[in-house]
Amino acid sequence: MSEYQYYEFRAVDRPLGKAELKRLRDLSTRAAISPTSFVNTYQWGELRAAASARAENREREIREKKEAERRRQEAAQAAARAAYLDRLAGREDDTWDKIGEFIATKRPNDYDRAIQLLIDLRDLANRDKREADFRFGLRTVREEHASKPSLQRRLNEAGLPDERALSLPLLDD
Repeated sequence: MSEYQYYEFRAVDRPLGKAELKRLRDLSTRAAISPTSFVNTYQWGELRAAASARAENREREIREKKEAERRRQEAAQAAARAAYLDRLAGREDDTWDKIGEFIATKRPNDYDRAIQLLIDLRDLANRDKREADFRFGLRTVREEHASKPSLQRRLNEAGLPDERALSLPLLDD
């Protein structure tokens, strides 16, 4: 058994404007649309296909909106990070001192704060092409606090490796 549907609308008080015609065309690509009428017919199979196509379009639009929002948030985060690094530039010496103060407390939360500041200084050094200065400062921190395994572990986990260990020659078995 097949279903057949016929829709017809007539504009009786005034012709439709361009914006209204566009909205109707967005609703149906197969209808006969004019400023004074809208005529559309469907067979059952076409109804299912049209519903499926609308659902796919909605899902695609939702994915595109989510992707656009994700890109917007990433751009906002990158801009905020760049602004933060701009504010940090020129205050590196004070930041190194603050790192030393945090580590001296021997409290895990303060270690985490010191690690975050080290990451910030690393990112700033990378941005400003002064990686050697950062590596020297990190080496100094590691040497001064070599007896603190918790700090050393946190430095490694944060991607701030001990360059002395990286530069050791490999031993043969």
